Amino acid sequence: MKIELESHNVELLEESAYNVGSIENAFQYAKLYIATSNSKPSTLIGIKVYKDSKLINSAIIGGLGGASGIHKTSQVLCEDSLTICCAQSLFKLSIPELNLEWNLEADDAACFEVFKYKEDYIVHGELNISRVSKIGTLLWQRSGKDIFATVDGKDEFQVNENQIIVKDWENNLYKFDFEGNPFPTTEKELRQWMIQECYNFNQYSIGGNIIDEGYGIDKLGLLYTWYYTERGNRENFKYFDSEEEIVEYAFDRIKNDKWAKTHCVGFTTNQEESNTLKTELTKRRVEYMEDRIPYYGEHNPVYRVFVFGCNYLKTEDLKIKHYHLKG
Repeated sequence: MKIELESHNVELLEESAYNVGSIENAFQYAKLYIATSNSKPSTLIGIKVYKDSKLINSAIIGGLGGASGIHKTSQVLCEDSLTICCAQSLFKLSIPELNLEWNLEADDAACFEVFKYKEDYIVHGELNISRVSKIGTLLWQRSGKDIFATVDGKDEFQVNENQIIVKDWENNLYKFDFEGNPFPTTEKELRQWMIQECYNFNQYSIGGNIIDEGYGIDKLGLLYTWYYTERGNRENFKYFDSEEEIVEYAFDRIKNDKWAKTHCVGFTTNQEESNTLKTELTKRRVEYMEDRIPYYGEHNPVYRVFVFGCNYLKTEDLKIKHYHLKG
């Protein structure tokens, strides 16, 4: 496989016939990176870097475990680096120098695919789905009921904007967010996820909690409905055939609603007090959001300060001190 970059061209070759340490190989690579020194590698991949059609660097990498091939998604290639699957391992090398930055055993069997996510990498392995940091540390890893491969090899792994979707050999479907959390499929699981991730229930009725205004899940006969309620008036917005479908919809709505993860820790008419609270939050390295509302009238505004998610557990003492809601 040959890949063109703006400044260089990179060639990747399957080198199953290469004999490590032999002088009789058809080509002698300048650099050798083998994940193990105790056994013969199950996969060997040659890497050549060209500039203006001239070979300027070469390296061969090798790993143990199940064999992995070279294809469109077996590597992430940038102008300054190559991150590539090789048997059980994930290698990262500099471009064009081909210096080894790190290698990591990212799966117990074989790494099939790697995708860039922000500054990290999502790895599709035979036994695990993993997230690896830009410096080669394993951030999380998830397994399934069977190997993450399908009989026909179609649509077995997808990375989209909001989630990771993967199927196993028995065609079981798994959905993970980018923190490795499985997506909820029932209303009970959705409520548990909200509690675990410290979402508030102020504007969402999930699992039967009562709200004055907001959205919720209900079942009407054989259908599930996503409704909106305000001051006792209710409107059914969407209908779904299954609990899994409506939970997927609600999960996406809630996860992308910044207010659903906010907790008000400051509520005061004193701007100086609000500034004091923000200074303390900054010292504690707690992210916050602020606004000003005419709660007691246009000329007597309230300064509100919010923190996100489970950070509110670190700031309960500040709420006691700076939250003043008059009756």
